[in-house]
Amino acid sequence: MPLYTVRIGERDCFARAVTYDDMLRRIVERTLHAALARSIDAGDWEDEQLRRQGLESLQIYEGTRAIWSDRALYEHELAASRTLNADDSFVKENMVDPDLYDRLDRDLRRLWRTAGYTVTSLRNSMKPLFHEIEKDTNRYAEHARESVATDVMRLLFPDHG
Repeated sequence: MPLYTVRIGERDCFARAVTYDDMLRRIVERTLHAALARSIDAGDWEDEQLRRQGLESLQIYEGTRAIWSDRALYEHELAASRTLNADDSFVKENMVDPDLYDRLDRDLRRLWRTAGYTVTSLRNSMKPLFHEIEKDTNRYAEHARESVATDVMRLLFPDHG
């Protein structure tokens, strides 16, 4: 069974040697945290990359091999490595599998639909999904603010209300 590692940039590795199903769970969790952070202006560069570039912002590895989603770019880099006589090591460290990204997109959209979010492809952007999560966050926050105000008033003035 293949194990995957997923990162955004160099410092944000949020799944290390996990199964496909666990990778899905971790991507959903990372997306939620990124959207929630953005809703309070606390997001970071990696959050913004995920929002703007979607699944294409993810660096996914199967074992130790980087998985490329873009076949043409992979072939270009492979050709460049040939000119340096490094194509053997390139092939050992990299592989092209756009189908993995398509499968992730399909499975993630299915999961988000289960949670009540209908989104288009997440391959190149998660902006619509982030927007929907932010709307829900604001709705929940407004309800929480109203509840706190009501509870405090009831505690301070139990006879009025």
